[in-house]
Amino acid sequence: MSNLSKIRYVYSSIIEQHSIVDFLEKYMNFFLDKFIFFITLLKCILIHEKKDLRINISYLEFYIKNINFIKHLLFLINRKKFNPLNSKSFQKFINSNKKKWQKLNLNKLNTNQHILVESFVNHPGYTLSNAIISIFLKKIFKDKIIGIIRKGDIKSEVIFRSFGVNDFIYYGNLSFLNKVIYSYKSLKLLKKNKRVSNVINLKYQNIDVGLASYDAYIRHSGNPTLEKINCELIVFLSQALYSCDFFSNILTQNNKIKKSVQSETSFIPLNCLFQLCLKNKIQVFSKFGKDGFTLRKYTHWKQRYSFRGKFSQHLFDEIYKNHKSKAIKEVAKLQNRKFKAGIFGMDVGMYNYKELSSGKTILEILDQESNTKLNQNTLIYDKQGIRKLFNWNKKKIVVFFLSFLLDRNYQHGYRINFKDNYSWNSFVLKQISKLKNVNWIIKDHPKYEYTKKNLREIILNLEKKHKHIKSWPQNIENKSLVDITDIALTSSGTVGIEYPPQGVSAIFSEKSPYSNLNFMKMIKSKKKIIKTMKNIHKIKKPTSTFIEKCKIYSFIFEILTKQKCFLLPNYIASRSIDEDQFWKACNKKVNNFTFSKDIFFKMLKKQLMFNLRHTVNYNLINFKKKRFNDFED
Repeated sequence: MSNLSKIRYVYSSIIEQHSIVDFLEKYMNFFLDKFIFFITLLKCILIHEKKDLRINISYLEFYIKNINFIKHLLFLINRKKFNPLNSKSFQKFINSNKKKWQKLNLNKLNTNQHILVESFVNHPGYTLSNAIISIFLKKIFKDKIIGIIRKGDIKSEVIFRSFGVNDFIYYGNLSFLNKVIYSYKSLKLLKKNKRVSNVINLKYQNIDVGLASYDAYIRHSGNPTLEKINCELIVFLSQALYSCDFFSNILTQNNKIKKSVQSETSFIPLNCLFQLCLKNKIQVFSKFGKDGFTLRKYTHWKQRYSFRGKFSQHLFDEIYKNHKSKAIKEVAKLQNRKFKAGIFGMDVGMYNYKELSSGKTILEILDQESNTKLNQNTLIYDKQGIRKLFNWNKKKIVVFFLSFLLDRNYQHGYRINFKDNYSWNSFVLKQISKLKNVNWIIKDHPKYEYTKKNLREIILNLEKKHKHIKSWPQNIENKSLVDITDIALTSSGTVGIEYPPQGVSAIFSEKSPYSNLNFMKMIKSKKKIIKTMKNIHKIKKPTSTFIEKCKIYSFIFEILTKQKCFLLPNYIASRSIDEDQFWKACNKKVNNFTFSKDIFFKMLKKQLMFNLRHTVNYNLINFKKKRFNDFED
């Protein structure tokens, strides 16, 4: 063999060996990927089973405590006639409610259209509110009502049936087979994506399932942020995919559904239902507020990320141009009443005081007892006092209002600057240690939260290392913040628009209930946030025009859109609600109800007549039969 032939032989052998190695490596990776996929799928199914076990145990506890077994058997035979719940006050209300709506006889329908009404939130006030709204819409439009509830939710079904609802769709948990199928679908949809930032953008049937899944993960897992995908997030994604298929089939089969009533539009499965309704050109009516509330009407797919408490520029301009004086006077009266009670802010329902459990509203308490202190904190400080307390110089005081970590990270849709509230809070806390041109106060969110990742240790370390950073003491009234704050910093909270009327400048950096208004300027990039914070000591006080506009917003938010419905008693939006007391109040209400005397019903008719996005008090502001058509702005 020649030397050239030998070289060729050796070269070909090397090439052949490399081919074998490449072949083996390729197929080893293939089988490894398949093995990892299978193990991940198995983990997801086990998490599904664990979640269902908890739900079933909780349901069993409720059943044993609240359900009469014999009556439940009778209920399964005749759902219209029997009420298997033990509560006497609930039974009394249901009997009275049935008689009332039978007497009013709203079953004479003149359209082929249907109203879909849901009850997926386990709170009596929520279910009753949705039922009332649907019956009001039925009175106006003569449409048939279809209830959609979780399978096994006996209480919601009994409540809906007492309003004359006889057609139901039952949303069940995933069967074992569906757990396998939808966990598999989720993993295939994710492909090789490992980062949460990729999950957020996932779509299924053109529905933003990734956003809803991550929001639900944060809320239910207690983990406020996540970098890499884990099995629990995949489980939420699989639930979202199942919800989309379930609701899509329902809406396809029931093509007469033209209106939907759902007061919650976030999280799984309701966010999927909300998006699919808008995608199928179904009008959605969503309640915003508690005992005094407004009803937002959604008409288009583009509105799916417009928060139900976001009021239109059109409505704002109408008040500002034609009713400014009256609006500002009403806001001043309300503010004075709050200050006397030692409270401040639009989210006063978060304050912890005993009077609310009695069924009174905040304003009723203020009217009846002018000297009542709703806030349990008693200490009051002014700017000089707080500087002395913290041993501070006369630099400006900036208050950083921490965002709530676990709830509603995406109620305004895709975020502008930060993946979640935890990321925003962490970012600001890192920045303020370097910014010594002002003094910083860190204010906790009113909702105390238990999370897997807590900022408390980070904040304590900042306080120890830096004299210019302090936490807001729990024993000082929040009203004192108004007096001591020079600049307020928030992500998207009401702080951004409620502090300027008090002469305090405010900065916000994410979409919020007020960010659509043309006079509100959001900081739209991290780079600009850093620049603004470095020069925060140079920020001037708000102008008189800006202050007026913020007051107009406050008037719309706190007064104009707070309608009272006679059928709905005041209640606390908490699981600690006294249900016996609630149903006793409901029974009194329904016995004395007439459509002609219900203010909310009258205002709702005008809202629909004049094509207005939100229900407003026409008795307070005379719009002279103006048609708004303000759904798109």
